[in-house]
Amino acid sequence: MKPIVREHIQQLDVSLGGGIVSEKIRVDTIDNPILIIGLGGTGIDALLRLKYQINRRFKLPEDPVSKRKRDKPDNVEFLAFETNEQDRNKKYKGIGLDPINEFVLLSNAEVGGLLQNRSILEPYITDWLSPELSITDGMNGAAGVRQAGRLLLFTKINQVVQSIDKKIKTLSVGTNKKLMVFLLTGLSGGTGSGCFLDISYIVRGIIERDHGAAGIDRVNTLGYLFTPDINLANKSLSDHTREYIKKNGYAALKELDYWMNVDSRGERFKQQYGNILTVNSPLPPFNLCHLISATNAEGKLLENAYDYCMNVTAENITNFISSEEKQSGEEFAIHDYISNIRTNIAQMNKMYPANYDYNIIGASSAVLPIEEMTTYLAYRLFNKMDKMFEKAPSQDDVEKFARKLGIDLDTMMKTFDSRVPEPLPGFENSERLSYNNVIKMQAVNMDTELEQNFLARAREEYIKAKKQLPGEIVGQFTDQIRRTFLHPEQGPFYVSRLLHTEKGFCLLKMLLSYIETLREGLSRLPREIEAAREQAEERMGDAKSAFVSKDKKKNNYIEAKINEYWLHADVERMEQLIEFYEDLHQLLNNENNRIYNVFTEILNVLNSIFAKNGDILTNGEEQADHKGNKTYYWNIVGVPDISDVISRLMDKKDGDDLIRDFTQELLDHSNLWVKEQEIDIVSSISEFLTDKFGDLITKSMEEFLVMKYGNDESIEKFVERHIASKLDEEAVPVFHLSNSSGNLHVPSWGFV
Repeated sequence: MKPIVREHIQQLDVSLGGGIVSEKIRVDTIDNPILIIGLGGTGIDALLRLKYQINRRFKLPEDPVSKRKRDKPDNVEFLAFETNEQDRNKKYKGIGLDPINEFVLLSNAEVGGLLQNRSILEPYITDWLSPELSITDGMNGAAGVRQAGRLLLFTKINQVVQSIDKKIKTLSVGTNKKLMVFLLTGLSGGTGSGCFLDISYIVRGIIERDHGAAGIDRVNTLGYLFTPDINLANKSLSDHTREYIKKNGYAALKELDYWMNVDSRGERFKQQYGNILTVNSPLPPFNLCHLISATNAEGKLLENAYDYCMNVTAENITNFISSEEKQSGEEFAIHDYISNIRTNIAQMNKMYPANYDYNIIGASSAVLPIEEMTTYLAYRLFNKMDKMFEKAPSQDDVEKFARKLGIDLDTMMKTFDSRVPEPLPGFENSERLSYNNVIKMQAVNMDTELEQNFLARAREEYIKAKKQLPGEIVGQFTDQIRRTFLHPEQGPFYVSRLLHTEKGFCLLKMLLSYIETLREGLSRLPREIEAAREQAEERMGDAKSAFVSKDKKKNNYIEAKINEYWLHADVERMEQLIEFYEDLHQLLNNENNRIYNVFTEILNVLNSIFAKNGDILTNGEEQADHKGNKTYYWNIVGVPDISDVISRLMDKKDGDDLIRDFTQELLDHSNLWVKEQEIDIVSSISEFLTDKFGDLITKSMEEFLVMKYGNDESIEKFVERHIASKLDEEAVPVFHLSNSSGNLHVPSWGFV
């Protein structure tokens, strides 16, 4: 199996974070253009988790050429900046960055020379460049040095500005809605910590350059900044690394705080970026700035801090960009909190002379695991179709199939001969082939006569048959194979084993046996031809010495020559038949390797994956919460809770009908299974399951809760007592707020 296909199929493996997402549960994004930027290693990790969530939750457009689903909605673009080349191919649960269009490498092999000869650097760089930055800083990426990260950004500034500009212009086509920019970055390394302010202001600069004063209202920039404790949670770090993480984090937060308060001071952020862009902005870097921490309200560092914070951030942004309609009478929708944030801040009781411009987030998600249920359905579906995997033809089946196609050796010999004219028809009464012309005067040479009037034409017909028949047979073969493929008592494995199997009888082996038989026959023909020639010479002698029955003996001679030339024709026929069977073998082998063997190889891997998925989903452990080593989500209904419902549903389905419909799906969408450039097995299976089991997949949360808990209590009461209270408790933002005086009140808002 090709690596690209294996990697694609792994999207279905629950143990690797995969599963089947039905199109029916995907949602639309908001209408706004959305640009998501990840800076440095931490920012890229967060971006990949977000890209994974977007790929799983939102409706994905179809590529008009390949017909494959794209990996993101059209109004979403991703862009990553990093000084480390290795992050170009980083992946999260099979989701990675497009190394050409979504990744900009900031490393520069000449940075050492620039630092050694600073006189060649422009003033807009030397104005801020520390004299303490050593020549080796930046030679291996930012390597935890903030100024090295920023210097590397400036050495690639044209590429940086152009890449952001290109993304913005791509997103702006056909819309005049406000651009939403989400910037994800750590504050503790060199790249993100050194570049986050510049990147946010470059975005503002591009918008203001293109739209003038109106540009202020054309973009919302939301920062998601990961504080140092997230990186410090890694217990394997050296003391030296821990030290620079703390220093970098402190410095970055001080700079952030200074510029987040820029408008109240009436100051402007001014910076020249090469000859491509100059920024002169009165705005803070972010309209909304989220500080993501790994230390909870009690001051305890989470055990799984890094993953938890990444996933909570992805959850927050995913909810943010989900399309929602505020129903009549409702007070709040999630997008209102941007528009209301200034009002909320103004109304706060500000106990300290500080900058009240930051947000902290927490998330708890009570999940109805439709993806897991759909994935479990796939396991049960393959169980229901298990007989399909064992089907194999007998030797008699293979021989019958060959005879049905007319490619068995006896039929094919007759087919080849059927096109060959009879040699010298009516020679007995032919004046030209009289005794006098053939025997006495020998005016007619029988070798020449038979070569020109029979053997040459036979050779021509055999060659024509060899060239034409394989194409005709492949057409019939495709029709017969399709019928067999779709037959519930046969199916794809039967077809593949009919064509080829290492053990047992199959069509390709039978064709090879025909070739061997023909070669053996061909090797005997020279002796038979020599014997026939000698017999003809004897008949010639008999005819020459004849005193009576001269015509009869002449005819006996001609018949002997005809027999000799039939043997010559047999040589031609066998040679062409060998080539015919070789061509047919190659055609059928190619067809098997291109389609049918690929199907069975993939189906076997899927069967194995789904069996493993079934075991995991029926014996899965409960999710944990944020207080310990737990995740931010929990399932309110699990696969074990509905397995009986699925069993009853499967019992009602006829196994033969499922096999027939599934194999029809394989053939109708074969390109999605066998063409490497169009491969989309995941979508094909998802669509089939949605079509067959859509009623279950699209049941409401209330219906699933009734399945698990019954009707003893109203849904509203149940949700209030068992779900809403837990959501409220678990969604406490992870951030340590020192409140020793007890009178610090931080307003909060929650969304369900």
